[in-house]
Amino acid sequence: MALPSALTYGRVVGRFVLAVADSADLDSDPDSQSATGSVKFIPAVTHVLVPGAIPDPVFVAPQAIECTLDAAGYLLGPNGERGITLLASNNNNINPKDWTYSVQFNIPGVNVPTFSLKVEAGVTKNLALVSPLPTSGGVTVVVSEESRVAAAASAAQAQAYYEAMVAEQVPTEIIQQAVIDYLAAHPVEGDVTTAEMNTAIANAIAEIELLPGPQGPTGPAGPVGPTGADGPAGATGATGPAGAKGDKGDTGNTGPTGATGATGATGPKGDPGTAGATGATGATGPAGKAVNVRNNGTNIQWQYEGDGAIWTNLVLLADLKGAKGDQGVQGVQGVPGEQGPAGATGATGATGAAGASAPQAIVVVATGTEARPSSPLPILWIAGTGYTGDEPTNMAEGDVFLLNSGA
Repeated sequence: MALPSALTYGRVVGRFVLAVADSADLDSDPDSQSATGSVKFIPAVTHVLVPGAIPDPVFVAPQAIECTLDAAGYLLGPNGERGITLLASNNNNINPKDWTYSVQFNIPGVNVPTFSLKVEAGVTKNLALVSPLPTSGGVTVVVSEESRVAAAASAAQAQAYYEAMVAEQVPTEIIQQAVIDYLAAHPVEGDVTTAEMNTAIANAIAEIELLPGPQGPTGPAGPVGPTGADGPAGATGATGPAGAKGDKGDTGNTGPTGATGATGATGPKGDPGTAGATGATGATGPAGKAVNVRNNGTNIQWQYEGDGAIWTNLVLLADLKGAKGDQGVQGVQGVPGEQGPAGATGATGATGAAGASAPQAIVVVATGTEARPSSPLPILWIAGTGYTGDEPTNMAEGDVFLLNSGA
């Protein structure tokens, strides 16, 4: 996963070799041997803050990175490429900024103290140019990368002057002016001053004495020379891209019908397949519920046993009554019997005491409905005259509620 786009990076490269004793080769000079080991880069900060990171501000902790050396002594990053890309610190998008890395050498045969290195955005630094030099022995010449490039350009220009001098004789003052003009156009910056560079070049001019002068005007064109012989034919060029597909051609005439081939021999009859095994008998389903049936006076009804007051109408009783049959033939009137003799009149019984008046039992018949667990069902109820209460509740369909007068 990539780091936030607000961060920037620089690169560090380098090559390390050892000067060892001469081997059994043709010369007697010391030999070069590729160094082995590693170089470690340790950031001087534990973390940086990136307030403007997208989509959110982020806390970034740069980690120490250790690079090995390949077979030729080049610095090798963990990704297998020569050189290492590091987080740059000269970035206004991070806090803090302008910190450094500690560079630690772990190379057998090399004793270089740990030093600090600032990594800048878009800049490649070579450890062969920025590593610290020994503090004793020899003459130390410190140059920056910029002065090194300028010095290399000056050397190239001096070489060009020298090669031109061999063919042309130019006065010394022109040589000096050419050097002055060149240094004005290519100023040398860094630890080597312009005065030091001028002195070095002046000393070289004193020995060489002559350099080419300024370029003269272009001379007139010479006569056209004879046409040279034709050169050998060039190599065959690469095949060009395929052209566009042409239009479809006309359909060709139908060829004559070929002769009918002979009927092939009938193949052998295949063996009859064996019957598949009979599947296992399925498990017996659960036992069905018992069913109750009743006549409620108007319908034949049914219910599952245990459903309580839930009854379902099956058929009206009126629908079970057949059509009225034809009137039967009137029977023959029998012969009246003889009147019997009148019986004797019995004695009159004593008059009983008057009984108490019974309450009036006039009833009112009405129909209504009552909510049931499954659906509203019609009910019939009977109440005595004078009853003013609500319709009886908790009645089962078909029940009769009878109240005497005044109840």
